[in-house]
Amino acid sequence: MKKFRLPEKLRFGLQDLIELIRETTINLGLWGRGEAKTVTHLIDEVNCGECTLELKDGVLYRNIEVVSITIYYQEKKILILRESEQIFADGRPRNRNLPDYCSVAEKMKIGKETPLEAALRAINKEELSEIKDVPVTKSQLQYIHTVQQENHSLSYPGIITHKTIHIFECFFTKDQFKPKGYTEIQDDKITRFRWFPYIPSQPE
Repeated sequence: MKKFRLPEKLRFGLQDLIELIRETTINLGLWGRGEAKTVTHLIDEVNCGECTLELKDGVLYRNIEVVSITIYYQEKKILILRESEQIFADGRPRNRNLPDYCSVAEKMKIGKETPLEAALRAINKEELSEIKDVPVTKSQLQYIHTVQQENHSLSYPGIITHKTIHIFECFFTKDQFKPKGYTEIQDDKITRFRWFPYIPSQPE
């Protein structure tokens, strides 16, 4: 088993990634197409402390911790915020297939912040930074539970992603509510969020 953790003050580069992938059946030609991200995206994730890579029996695993926040607003009825679309800078659309209960999902800085700190960063400084004048407070965030998931990565074909997901709920105040939704503009993509009527799930 080969595990990669970034040493202090050293950067993970293309050659490091190639050396790991050389022992797998990953086809880099599939990356950067359709909904997949590029090699540069993964290298940046490692260098930013958002993931670690682990090679086990010829399979490359990407280990990440994520905060998932369900955001509601209630006036006469309850609304739920959802990601409506994500578009890469080159025009490619991306459908992340987030669960219905997930309004905002953000990778944590592993070992550098708590789930609560990551949730506040995700809302106030990253995904929904348009509300920076009336930021969400700690008291608005309610921790629900933590779950583990493992699946084939849509972002990086051929890699298995292991996620530790910390789930929160949040009710926006009137000052934080924007009826037309929110837009996050990044160098590599644009993400839009819209409000939808909240429909409670029915018991099976």
